[in-house]
Amino acid sequence: MLRDVSDALDTSSDKLWSDDTLVRYINDGYRRFCRRTLLIRDSSTPSFTQLTLGEGVSFYPVHASVLAVLTARIVGKDYDLHKTTHDSLAGAATNSDRALINGQYGQPGEPRWYTLDEENRVLRLSPNVSAEYDKAVVQMRVARMPKANLTVDDLSAELEIAEDYHLDILEWAAYRALRNHDVDVENIGKANSHKNRFEEVVKEAIEESRRSMFAPVEFVFNSRW
Repeated sequence: MLRDVSDALDTSSDKLWSDDTLVRYINDGYRRFCRRTLLIRDSSTPSFTQLTLGEGVSFYPVHASVLAVLTARIVGKDYDLHKTTHDSLAGAATNSDRALINGQYGQPGEPRWYTLDEENRVLRLSPNVSAEYDKAVVQMRVARMPKANLTVDDLSAELEIAEDYHLDILEWAAYRALRNHDVDVENIGKANSHKNRFEEVVKEAIEESRRSMFAPVEFVFNSRW
């Protein structure tokens, strides 16, 4: 993609970029792609997807690689916790959750709500955990970053996203390489072309992700609104 060999360099190596540099740029594209598209979803790796509850504890750090908690459920229950916001848990008058949270679940008991907008990488549960749920496990479905970065020591490593996007990640790496302020490699025109393609495929991947998570609106007759 880069045609990264030059006969014009008077050095011991005719490579315009070292392997370390290129792998660093590829990692940057890989991680940026995953962060923006949320394509890596995980429901089975305990270190990313499980939390152990403690009596009286309502704040739980999630793994640093977790970008979003899609669903959460106490193991043994057949229903998910309800995702809400700080405003709702604080009793915001404009939030329709307020009456339920404050009226029915104001005391310690079974957690029924969770939010991620209190602090970075922290999941808050409500109501506060009662003794009955001490040591209970919350199983989550998460969107996360890759488990490991690519390295020059393992050039056959596989990415955690579909092969359809592998070349598109290289578009970002090419952009980073060609915007390097070096007389032998800088090419802003080509760099921007690679960047634009990367941005296009990010948008495409986000749309595909939304389609895969789409659920039709369902109604329960005689339900209360």
